[in-house]
Amino acid sequence: MNYTVSASFSPIDELLLSYLLYKNPKNSKYLEVGKDWRKQVEARLSTHFKNEIETLGDEWLFHYLHVLIDKQTYEKQTIEDILSEVSQLSAGDILERIVPVLKQDKALPQDILGERDRMISILKEWDKEYFSTLPSSTIPLLQKANEKTKEQLTKATPTKVIEELTNGMIFESSFIKHIHVMPSLHFRPLTTYTLYHDCISLYYPATTFDSKEARIVLIGKALSDPKRLRILQQLKGEKRSFTELVHLIGDTKGNIHHHISILNTAGLINRHVDEHCQNTLYSPRVPLLKELDKHVHALFS
Repeated sequence: MNYTVSASFSPIDELLLSYLLYKNPKNSKYLEVGKDWRKQVEARLSTHFKNEIETLGDEWLFHYLHVLIDKQTYEKQTIEDILSEVSQLSAGDILERIVPVLKQDKALPQDILGERDRMISILKEWDKEYFSTLPSSTIPLLQKANEKTKEQLTKATPTKVIEELTNGMIFESSFIKHIHVMPSLHFRPLTTYTLYHDCISLYYPATTFDSKEARIVLIGKALSDPKRLRILQQLKGEKRSFTELVHLIGDTKGNIHHHISILNTAGLINRHVDEHCQNTLYSPRVPLLKELDKHVHALFS
């Protein structure tokens, strides 16, 4: 594990993530926004725009927007400025930036400029109808989280910073050379990332717990199910894959995934991502459990 980490934030990061979450809301029930978030957003969107989103096909270019953006200047730019810059890129410019990091199984569209213009149009309308209506505290909170992360990077190793930001994610890879981290509100308390060849763009939860009491309550709920306790017991002293846990616990894949997601949300497990980010192994976060014990004793001392 010999990668570097950089931190930055621009409003377009959260704009993009919120749109991608709307298009693929399968994890909403584990997020603070809640399982009904998409329905609530739908009620705010115009009928024409909702229909336009629904008729879109493969939106691969949205996932490569970060590759098209100049990371050296984007923190100081507005969403409109960044999208305007992307709109000026030629097909050659886009290919030059995307091809080196394109997944092997992903074919380029014939009309790459048409795809680019469609993406920009969607994101501008998303900003108008949804993102710009969020509370005024949204952007300052994310900026504050970003500044805190930059400070952490001066005091701790990249591996330690990533583990703390993500509540237990460990990239065990000599292949990964750089991880670019951005704070998120829409996806908290979970982490999501995209692999671009040997680099990763990673969204981490801007804030996870507002107080020690909130942390204890969330962890307590995660530990309240016997099967989740059994999962932690099976992880004691050994990393396990998802398939192994399904076999050992003797439950369906869907149920085990649900329990792992809750343990993940509470920050009770480490997720060890393998060499090429294809598989994940799980282990308990022993330091967090010791911290919980300390907080519980402090409440009654």
